[in-house]
Amino acid sequence: MKTIKVLFLATSLMFVLSASLWAHFPDAEYFAVGFSAAGTPTIDGDLSDWDLVPEEFWVTMENDFEETRRGVGTDFDFDDLNIKMIVGWAPSNNRIYQMTWVSDNILQSNKRSETARFNYDDESHFCVDANHNGGPTYGAWGDLSEEEQNQLNGAEAQLYSTIVPPIDGYYSWMYLGGWWLTQSGLGSCCPELYQVGWAMNGEQGGSGTWQFEHMVTPWDHMDWDGVEESTIVTLEEGGIVGIGYLWKDYDNSDIYEGSFDFPRNHDVWKNADFMADFELLAPDDALTSVEASSWGRIKATLK
Repeated sequence: MKTIKVLFLATSLMFVLSASLWAHFPDAEYFAVGFSAAGTPTIDGDLSDWDLVPEEFWVTMENDFEETRRGVGTDFDFDDLNIKMIVGWAPSNNRIYQMTWVSDNILQSNKRSETARFNYDDESHFCVDANHNGGPTYGAWGDLSEEEQNQLNGAEAQLYSTIVPPIDGYYSWMYLGGWWLTQSGLGSCCPELYQVGWAMNGEQGGSGTWQFEHMVTPWDHMDWDGVEESTIVTLEEGGIVGIGYLWKDYDNSDIYEGSFDFPRNHDVWKNADFMADFELLAPDDALTSVEASSWGRIKATLK
């Protein structure tokens, strides 16, 4: 595995303090750590690449999620489920990176079938609005023709979904739009544009952990017809991207028994206005000793 090297420079601290763009929905600000070319994570489900990212950049269930299906809200039982997420980016290849760690008391992975490939098992959903335009993402254009809806669904912001282990090869897909990228659920057509890695630590039906990693392209417009018709955002230090995440927890029933959502609005999957703003921090070749207490004070001033 590569060693991640992230440098949080004093200039980055000044830059963070002067930031003026705020999240669409949550009353907080979040940061995407910058990776050097030598330090970008390998997308294989091994999360050790992320070990050097300070805790202050973690998005956690305790502080940032809400359960929106069962009415749990934020009264979490961490013996039942726990989640940690980190977001990063790399100017060397102009890509967004993300990792999720999920601790689950029941690993549900075998209820799917050949005719129901995308439901019934624990699901990871990663949402990205790279051009930061906000607005509807999916299903808001019912009065238009099917062809017109196809061109709008997932064009401005994307929802990357994963259920593992693969069944009949199916495990990673995009909701409605972007099926060319994920080969209709069989995985990435183009590793330079999209990668997903995963690991399941534990036995089906028992307790254990899930691990997910993504590398995604920052689409400005993701066209239904393919990459040739699509356009890409050029990410820059200080830029803002919208990010969301949902974990659908299946334990004992045929419908998900909990949706644990970041930010705290279930509609984040279909409307980018509800995604959180992540500010792109400067990358470098080494990790500096930024004290946790310093970052805590910085974040407190931004809320």
